[in-house]
This record gives sequence, C-alpha cells and structure tokens, in this order.
Amino acid sequence: MKRITKIKAFTLNEMMVVLVITAIVVGLAFSILSLTQRQMLGMQQNYIKNDEMRRFEEALWVDFNKYREVSYNANLDLLTFKNEVDSTYYQFEETFVLKYQDTLNIFFEEKNFYLDGALVNEGYLDALEFTRSDAALNSTIFVFKKKDATHYMK
Repeated sequence: MKRITKIKAFTLNEMMVVLVITAIVVGLAFSILSLTQRQMLGMQQNYIKNDEMRRFEEALWVDFNKYREVSYNANLDLLTFKNEVDSTYYQFEETFVLKYQDTLNIFFEEKNFYLDGALVNEGYLDALEFTRSDAALNSTIFVFKKKDATHYMK
C-alpha cells in the first residue's frame, strides 16, 4: 500500500502576503533613497557655491597684497589690479565674475568700494565689500589693503 505523504510547502495565500510585504518594503526603500539623493545634491550644490565664494575671496586677498594699484571702473564694471610688472582684472557680469581667464559662477547684489574709509564709486581704492542676499551662504566679503607712502605721494 502506498502511503501518501503531504509535502511541506507554502500556500498560495502565504506567498501573496510575502510578495505584498516585500513590495511595500522595496517601495519605502526607493522613496528613502530618492529623498537621500535629493538631500545630497542640495548639499553638493551648497558646497560648490561656498567653494566659489572662498576661491573668489582668496583670489581678492592675494591680488590686493600682490599689486600696488587697485582701481574700479564703474562704466565697465571692471576691477583692475596693477603693479610695475603685471596686471590682472575682474569683470563683473550679471551671473558670474570673470577673473582674467577664470570664470567664477557667483554674483553680488551690492558692491561697495572704499578709499581711506570713504565710499567711492570708481577710481583708486583700498577696500571693497561684496554682499549677497543668499542667507544660506557666506553673504559678505570684505577685503582691504594697507597703503604704503607712494600712494599718498601721487
């Protein structure tokens, strides 16, 4: 006589429950992954913007200390640095700053130029201040230089 043994297996209902639970877990995982990727992209964009601002400020400090003469032309929106041997310039456009051959993707709502502590519109200067209204970033850059006696002899 043949003995019929029952094969131990899952029922169709149990398999469907497992598939539904798996689909829910995978769906949640993908939504969390999407949120994390968007957050990482936002952090990366803020880092890039802050890095541009730091590079711009560092370049200004280097040029202020390297060059003897600093002047600004309001008509051309051009900041020029000169000494006896070399010169460089910063061209301010609507959405970027052109430094000689480099392009920095930053812009400023307000640009103030100073000479001996007084606000000037153009000409020679010894300090400058750039301001952005973006609260998430370093919003103000202030750069100055000490003048030597040759400046006052002109």
